[in-house]
Amino acid sequence: MTKKKYASLSYGKSISVKVIPHANRTEILGFLEDGTLRVTLRSHPEWGKANEELLDLLRSETGVSWEIIRGKTSSRKILRTRSLSS
Repeated sequence: MTKKKYASLSYGKSISVKVIPHANRTEILGFLEDGTLRVTLRSHPEWGKANEELLDLLRSETGVSWEIIRGKTSSRKILRTRSLSS
């Protein structure tokens, strides 16, 4: 994934994400058939560590800040763009 690919993202866009925590590495695996983004994370799903790692990964890959609007304690999450970074 590249930042250029996501240049059209703007505030309020949302995506569905399937998170697999406590994996061997942190990476974006691609999309499921229903359009859900599939991501593996090294962090454990405790004390918000995996959520923080997910938000950091997506921010670095897209250049856009994200917020979790649903599923903070679930492996299935809905994320929304917060603002464009400079």
